[in-house]
Amino acid sequence: AQAGEAGSDPAGRSPEPVDRAGRDPAAIREAAQELLRRLERVPGLAEALRAARPGVLEDLARWAAQRPAGGGPALQASGQDFAAWESLRGGVRRAIEAFEAERTRALQAARTEGRLDVGAREAAPEGYRALVDRYYRALADQPPPTRRGPG
Repeated sequence: AQAGEAGSDPAGRSPEPVDRAGRDPAAIREAAQELLRRLERVPGLAEALRAARPGVLEDLARWAAQRPAGGGPALQASGQDFAAWESLRGGVRRAIEAFEAERTRALQAARTEGRLDVGAREAAPEGYRALVDRYYRALADQPPPTRRGPG
């Protein structure tokens, strides 16, 4: 195909076929490649994905490495297991959401560690209650201030 010809991109390559559901193998390959790059940049994420879905990184690498198959569009589209991609994508999304939720809980716990945070169901620590009790008793034992008349 020549550059600018119908059905080709500006570089003159024929695009990969899109299946009946609109899934583009090139877009799937690029998404898998981008996800693998991002996994390298986020500490602990790859391990969390492996724990949630064994074999996930190998599956992503397989999708990222796929090249267009030979033959016509019907053969190329039928050679892709798009249901497996959708399952993989959904599993990765759920695993990432769980990872984010766990990181958020850990960050919140780190922020509140060591703070006095008495909830409705929790009693204040005994030492703190005794200190507050002494404070209010000292206030109660003081005579009220005398008021001076205007003048």
